[in-house]
Amino acid sequence: MKKTSKIIVSVLLLATMIFTIAACGGLSGTYTATDGSGSLTFNGDQITMSVANLLDLKGTYTINGDKIKIRFEVAGQSTEQEYSFKQEGNSVFLEGQEFKK
Repeated sequence: MKKTSKIIVSVLLLATMIFTIAACGGLSGTYTATDGSGSLTFNGDQITMSVANLLDLKGTYTINGDKIKIRFEVAGQSTEQEYSFKQEGNSVFLEGQEFKK
């Protein structure tokens, strides 16, 4: 019985750690478009989208499966956009566009 209890507690602790890491995880750092058109900088749940080094859009993001939802304000108007998303190694892909860290 003690061995079973230890196994159950260990599994519960491991599951808690995995969910905590996943919830806090997210992305960090700057990813630059491979075609030089801009960059994405992630910090916690914050994102800065830089377009051709001319315009910086600051907002928040959430990732759900293969979608990333980005919320930001432009000229006082709140905007929310959803894009296809994939992460592979040191690259992220938005709508097929590759950004490298």
